[in-house]
Amino acid sequence: MANSANKQNFLVPLSQPQGPMKKRHRFNQVMSEIINPIIPAFIGAGLLGGVGNLISSFGPDNPSTVAWSNFFSLLLNLLTSLFIILIGWNAGKKFGTQAAITALIAALYCNFVALNIGQLFVLKDEYYHFLNWQIPRQDLDKYWITKGLMVINNDGSLTLGAPRAGLIGAFFAIAFAIGLEKLFNRFIKGFWQLLITPTLVMLLTLLVSFLVIIPLGYYFFTGLTWLFLHLYQNPFGAALLGGTYLMAVMFGIHQGFFPIYLMLFTSTGLNSLFPIMIMGAASQVGVGLALLIIAKKQHQKPLQEKILGALVPALFGITEPLTYGITMPRGKPLYLSCLGGFVGGFLIGALNTWFGIELGVTAPITPGGLTALLLITTSAHQTALAMLIYLVLLITMYLLGFGLGFIGYSACFRFASQKKYLESQGKQGYVKKSRYYCWYYLGGCFWYAFYLYPKLPHEEKKAWKAFVLV
Repeated sequence: MANSANKQNFLVPLSQPQGPMKKRHRFNQVMSEIINPIIPAFIGAGLLGGVGNLISSFGPDNPSTVAWSNFFSLLLNLLTSLFIILIGWNAGKKFGTQAAITALIAALYCNFVALNIGQLFVLKDEYYHFLNWQIPRQDLDKYWITKGLMVINNDGSLTLGAPRAGLIGAFFAIAFAIGLEKLFNRFIKGFWQLLITPTLVMLLTLLVSFLVIIPLGYYFFTGLTWLFLHLYQNPFGAALLGGTYLMAVMFGIHQGFFPIYLMLFTSTGLNSLFPIMIMGAASQVGVGLALLIIAKKQHQKPLQEKILGALVPALFGITEPLTYGITMPRGKPLYLSCLGGFVGGFLIGALNTWFGIELGVTAPITPGGLTALLLITTSAHQTALAMLIYLVLLITMYLLGFGLGFIGYSACFRFASQKKYLESQGKQGYVKKSRYYCWYYLGGCFWYAFYLYPKLPHEEKKAWKAFVLV
């Protein structure tokens, strides 16, 4: 009887997330509250930046055109640098700590901090002096403390620049600072709290950043570089890259891929990795369009306007508003977009491996979407063919994302995913839980959606169909 009752519970939609689903819901909600206040700025700056990119494509050698392009792109470039600081400020407010401290800690991971690195690492007699370290100028790549700050110039020489850890490093530093402040506030009270707590929090977080987080960022990006260079020229490797790129965008580390793009472009005159990486973003546009229609059917006008505002810049390759404001806080749309990215990456890899058509853009870095259409070509310089193939791929990703969005939010698949999550929580141990999660992704969800869901009573099906997109 107990087993029967448990099985019956699987067939009832939960009004509130429970267990791990509740934790995931809370995480998404926290991230949404931190990021959502920044979204209007991203939408406005993104639209202006899209206009700037279009202008630059019509006259890249014309000084007047370049000036107009830079004018429209100015605020987006500033926001890209300040975004991490705004995240730090909002996180501090969200968790009830000093927002100015978390914003200041986050600023350490911005690109413009490279200007201050020279003040920390003093160069004298071919040695960099940092705290008690003396580091030979030619051996920057051999010391733990400098690895995460190392920049390889075009001529192969090494210099020091901004931390490579990006937003993901900033998240760890912010979390560390928030935890420290809460800990100190438990023991330090009154006047001393104002004097001692901020000083200790900033000092310790600064040390942990330079001694732990920033150096680890070097190994993280080195691993990514090796992975990308060994994967992008075969269909399955390209599928993996296309499917995971949005995760890099989510953590802000996609900006760190520029050295890889530059290396490919310098050696071949073509950035063949970029078209693969943006397939997930193209699929995300389709998922966003599906969410827009769902919101319209549910008469959620504010949400509808928000999604539409994020979709327009995404069409021209400015995906941050859509990623941070729409898909990432909700979780499922981001995963569905990544699934579309797997398919898109596989298609581009298949064209390269099996048909000898290697797509690429004629610039180290460019926005994706429709803007990249103006820079796309093949390794054989078949520009017309490349534009046609790229346009077909974009439309395919839009349609695939659109279909995945509707399928993912259908009643039968919401029923199947919840049932599988609930089942997995009854399993003890990492291996058993992993096996259940794999089964969910590889086919279990389809089994529940197409076999068990149709057997539900009419009233339960009706309950599953009644949901509100939030």
